[in-house]
Amino acid sequence: MTPAIERPFFYTFPVRAQLQTCVCVPAPEIHAPSTLFVTIFLRDSGDVGDEIGPPAWENCMIVSMWMKRDLATVLPATPVAEAAALMAQRHVRRLLVARHHAGELRLLGIVSARDVLHAFPPEVNPFAVEAEAARRSAVLINDIMKTEVLTTTPDTPIEQAAALMEAAKVGALPVLREKVLVGIITESDVFRAFVGLFAARGNGARITFDASQGEDVFSLVTQLAQRHRVSIRTLLAGEQAGQHVYIVRVEGKSVEGFLDELWSSGHPVINVVRFPAQAT
Repeated sequence: MTPAIERPFFYTFPVRAQLQTCVCVPAPEIHAPSTLFVTIFLRDSGDVGDEIGPPAWENCMIVSMWMKRDLATVLPATPVAEAAALMAQRHVRRLLVARHHAGELRLLGIVSARDVLHAFPPEVNPFAVEAEAARRSAVLINDIMKTEVLTTTPDTPIEQAAALMEAAKVGALPVLREKVLVGIITESDVFRAFVGLFAARGNGARITFDASQGEDVFSLVTQLAQRHRVSIRTLLAGEQAGQHVYIVRVEGKSVEGFLDELWSSGHPVINVVRFPAQAT
């Protein structure tokens, strides 16, 4: 089971491990805006080493780091008109139907803005400030809510949550910790996480380059970064049409030297994006 986010780890990895992804992102839900967290994903042919060294943070790209905790909830007996007003007030597109039980919030269902809209005649806009016809409606949340709800957990990797949303064609997943409702993660939260992978926070460049299968790209990039005294902010690995592509985002004063040596090492550079953006 994935460790709780509060527990710090620093791992060493065997030489046989092949890099899949290494990212540094800001911590949106931790009150330390200058802090960066590192996540490394490996395809490993051996055992992970012992915990050593100074604390770092493992698994920052998980649901709990990006989910919303300030939940907009309603009861099954809530009038739909009241729910529509809450949606308009909170600027949300869905409400969680939940009830407190033994001091814990339990999920009962979910209602979307589309569900609310379809509960009224076509000429009635239930989200309008002055919607007298909507307020006269006797429809309750219990009449329109969906009770079969896809959910996720705080420790789920965010890419798995995104894949579930994409496969099920839903825009959000309630987050449950041992059946207790603790949050919700939406498409917008996933976008924020993705943007966090590539967001520029200083002078540098985002470099896309090609490499052979099985190559130790992590060692290559870290050695180049050390020689040119640049900081690695993101290193991602992927495959597109059979081509092994890597994206590294580096920051520092010697980015050009890093880029030149990467070129001379025999790795074709596909694209370079410098930031701040240079005038053309």
